[in-house]
Amino acid sequence: MVEKILAPHETLQADWPVDGTTGYEVGAQLIRVLMHGAAEPVVSQSYAAFVGDAPPLHEEVYRCKLRVMDNELSAELAALARYFAVIARSEAATSDLSEAGLRRALREIIAQLRVYRSYADHTGMTPRDRREIGYAVARARRQQRHIQPMLFDFVASVLCGTLGPAYNPKAVAAAIGRFQQYCGPVMAKGFEDTALYRHNRLVALNDVSAHPDRFALSIAAFHDSNRRRQASHPASMLATSTHDSKRGEDIRAIIAAIADAPDIWAKAVADWRVMLAVDGCDAIHPGDLYLFFQLLLGGWPVSGDADGLCALAGRHGQIAPRGPVAQRLGRQRHRL
Repeated sequence: MVEKILAPHETLQADWPVDGTTGYEVGAQLIRVLMHGAAEPVVSQSYAAFVGDAPPLHEEVYRCKLRVMDNELSAELAALARYFAVIARSEAATSDLSEAGLRRALREIIAQLRVYRSYADHTGMTPRDRREIGYAVARARRQQRHIQPMLFDFVASVLCGTLGPAYNPKAVAAAIGRFQQYCGPVMAKGFEDTALYRHNRLVALNDVSAHPDRFALSIAAFHDSNRRRQASHPASMLATSTHDSKRGEDIRAIIAAIADAPDIWAKAVADWRVMLAVDGCDAIHPGDLYLFFQLLLGGWPVSGDADGLCALAGRHGQIAPRGPVAQRLGRQRHRL
């Protein structure tokens, strides 16, 4: 097994001598199967109304990756730029590329990378990884037009192994290795550890290998995914929760029930927000408050058909303590 977090469009490389992954993607799919897809517009509207002008997930991930590279992993980025600068200075054609410029180009390319990392080795880079690098470079060019195009060209040539024989192959291999080792932690800290706590539309979807901008998953799509997994990696692990899970299965299932009664949820959180403001807590960031309300619902004691959301709100007379949400919560809790 390999502990590999797959991007939405990414599959496990067929030539790896492994039985499969540790099952992150299965847990993410299962919670989406429980989701009521028709509720997505209402859930999105409720979130936007509560938190205000929140950026889309891809923009949040981009910002968070930049933040990580500028702070926690800035020293490692500087070291990576030095590897590329040594290669550039070794030949007259690229000797005028500065280390600072290469750092800016690398920072932008890594921020635009959709996968955790590439897997180039002594045999070179696979066509799939080359496409991912090409996509990130193209996005970086459009995003940062003030950066000298030759900087992007040089970084792409190093990573894709197209510099030519004039450059030291050992130095190139070392730079590629450093790049690949750096990209993974940037994605992990930027996406998993930061963006997933800032984009809080429905946090049942915020977990390792999950992608919160993807809402419900149809039964047909779920079965199709299972068939493809059976054909390619029949011994792959199937996990509903792992050591990396942000929340347990029961908490995620309860929070997912919001999608069965999004109107009730929207009214409840609006009322709770007013209550907290009266108590002097209006300084809490709305995104943090929206996250807190979902976690409160998920962790509220549920017994039989009792409803954490309705029981909590019912204490203050906002909504009835029982109803369709209560029944749904009870069913989902026992199902998992």
